[in-house]
Amino acid sequence: MLLLFAFALTPAISSAQASAPSAGNIYYYSLTCPHCKNVSDYFKRNGIIEKFNVISKEVSQNPENAKELYDALSFRNIAPDDMVVPFMLAGGEALFGELEIINYFKNKLGQEVKPITENNNKTGGQNKLTIPTVIIAALADSINPCAFSVMVFLLLSLLSIGARKRMLKVGIVYIATVYVVYLAAGLGLLTVFQSVSFMSKYILYAAAILAIIAGAINIKDFFFYGKGFSLAIPESKKHLMDRYIKHASIPASIILGFLVALFELPCTGGFYLAILALLSQETTFWSGFAYLAFYNLIFVAPLFLIILAVYKGVSPEKLEEWRVAKRTWMRLIMGLVLVGMGLALIFLF
Repeated sequence: MLLLFAFALTPAISSAQASAPSAGNIYYYSLTCPHCKNVSDYFKRNGIIEKFNVISKEVSQNPENAKELYDALSFRNIAPDDMVVPFMLAGGEALFGELEIINYFKNKLGQEVKPITENNNKTGGQNKLTIPTVIIAALADSINPCAFSVMVFLLLSLLSIGARKRMLKVGIVYIATVYVVYLAAGLGLLTVFQSVSFMSKYILYAAAILAIIAGAINIKDFFFYGKGFSLAIPESKKHLMDRYIKHASIPASIILGFLVALFELPCTGGFYLAILALLSQETTFWSGFAYLAFYNLIFVAPLFLIILAVYKGVSPEKLEEWRVAKRTWMRLIMGLVLVGMGLALIFLF
């Protein structure tokens, strides 16, 4: 899915071979693809490389191999945007996805062949990961009261010195910093998760359990707000953020954006960890990058709406009153989505 988007983001993800070979066994894979690892592990256990003279070509770090794969798909009138590795040419026959490749060699070796369905073949399950899944999680994550409160207090500080244009600049820098920090943290964790793909199922289940626990805590806050443990920015860190809010400058907003992204993880970590665990199992690194970039755009979108509303004349005090009045409902929505995501990770993926 998103192979063309990933191709546009990095020259290392293009693909190859203007005239595809009509014979031979050529296996295209990526070091960051968990489904490719499953295929490679099967090859090793059964000596497929040696028995069938398979030529393996890695595409995520080798532009020539990536170009060759791209052209091989185009030669067969296969839309590259619908395909990701693992992909194989076996005697000129095109094999798509983990199960189709493994079943091809199981048939050759006389082993039991698993049934292939539309949902479990081409990417070994990646069709389960859809744009609506990311949108729902990102929207629920974006309404967290932690981010809203910091934004409102920053705007109040800026307006107190009568600098509406400066408010817009500082606010945009703050939001951009939050976006970059969240994206960088997500890419780092995605890399770690994919590097230990043999533990991908355990990571997925751990993320699911944490999402359910976080969801239950947020649902508790709907009924008993302020009682017991809550997921919020630690009280001990608020004075540090207040210091930079009062500075109301562009350098201070960069530091504030970094601190907020770091300290509000208790509010947002459940969503992000669940999505990252899913991406690590269902995508390559670059398609995962595209999903994360899209997710974080949705995550910061409400902050842009807040700053634009205040710039156009809406009172930050009114926004703060609305936030306080609706915060328990925000918690409920976040909690329900988190529990739903956790259960889906356990039973559907």
